[in-house]
Amino acid sequence: MRHLFLFIAAMGLAGCATQAPVQVDPVVASIPASLHVPPKQMVAAKALFEGGLIYTCSNLAPKGMPAIFDWEETGSQGALTFEDGGYGRYEGQAFTWRLEQSTLQGVLVRSWMGNARTDAPWGLYKTIGAAGNNVLAQVNWIQRIGTQGGAIPTVACNEKFLGTRHAVKANAYFIFWKDLA
Repeated sequence: MRHLFLFIAAMGLAGCATQAPVQVDPVVASIPASLHVPPKQMVAAKALFEGGLIYTCSNLAPKGMPAIFDWEETGSQGALTFEDGGYGRYEGQAFTWRLEQSTLQGVLVRSWMGNARTDAPWGLYKTIGAAGNNVLAQVNWIQRIGTQGGAIPTVACNEKFLGTRHAVKANAYFIFWKDLA
């Protein structure tokens, strides 16, 4: 939880030009360029995710090609604690974020595995649908960073286990981005 407060403090103050330089949390400073959002975006919200990621043993090979069995992240289930004190959910197979009566869906555009093979990959998601009237309805991009846990299962994934699902406990930070006003 200490990391969340450092993260939120660093993100909240990073854009203030009138203040003395702020020491940025190493998690924020280490977001790789491949996960940066496009220009002309601003932070709309930040949240801590606590829950689990769901992996399914799948054949990832294109149709007609020899099978390539591996674990694929196919969903999530857990709580979101927004920096403003709001509570929401991150759930489902379509990467869905919920806050009050608003719903946001995204698609994974890029991921970065990082150095810790025990943690889920960081990700950049593009919004593909939004409904509601709060901050989530304005979001274009979502970053999942600072993951702890949630790594791809180490148990076998082959033809025998095709379709098997495996849940893994995970925590992460989400940064929600919207167009500059």
